[in-house]
Amino acid sequence: ICPNYKCAPNQVLLASKSLCVPAKAKLKEYDFGVFLDLKLKSIENTRLLMFLMDRLDPDTLTLHFSDSKRLKITTHSIQCVLGLPNRGTNIVVPDKQIQKAALCKLKQKLCIDQGVDVKVQHLIAQIAKDKEGDDFAIRCFLMILLNKMLLPGTTDYITGKEAAITEDITMLRSVNWPKLIFDDISHASKSWHSKKTGATSPSIHGCVLFLIVYYLDNL
Repeated sequence: ICPNYKCAPNQVLLASKSLCVPAKAKLKEYDFGVFLDLKLKSIENTRLLMFLMDRLDPDTLTLHFSDSKRLKITTHSIQCVLGLPNRGTNIVVPDKQIQKAALCKLKQKLCIDQGVDVKVQHLIAQIAKDKEGDDFAIRCFLMILLNKMLLPGTTDYITGKEAAITEDITMLRSVNWPKLIFDDISHASKSWHSKKTGATSPSIHGCVLFLIVYYLDNL
């Protein structure tokens, strides 16, 4: 079995290298500075990834290894591992209609035809043009960060989810990111346990980077 997952820290690394100094300063103000100096480029141990997903209870969000060894996932543990503050406004992923509209507007802003997928390369090119740390460059980086690390789905392109969540750049400072990531991991766990049986390439979404680091830190 070879799982399908799209967590790609190397894409975040490429995006961060294209950021200008003012943009990096703004991202630190938004509490995303921890992701500007990534060293990890990829997650290659798919066996470990499947091992963790198999042992993640979707009802309690607890990793069960034995009767005496359990790891409870909480917003606090996500804060500790990822370095994102566990505070702010709890939000939910916008519905599909809002996502579709946000993606349409994003393509217009990027001058991309509506029938063309938005690739990470499109956003990195936009980031590279910025020399002053403008809001759209910040948004482009955050869309890559969400799509490839914090809330990854199972597609290779930017989706309406990232477009909608980042559409109002002014509200991003107040979002409780650990809670949003927690909710996404919960959904990913339920999806994994309901669909993995019989699939030759089961899909894994959610912040798998957190799961791996959390597990390894507690060995």
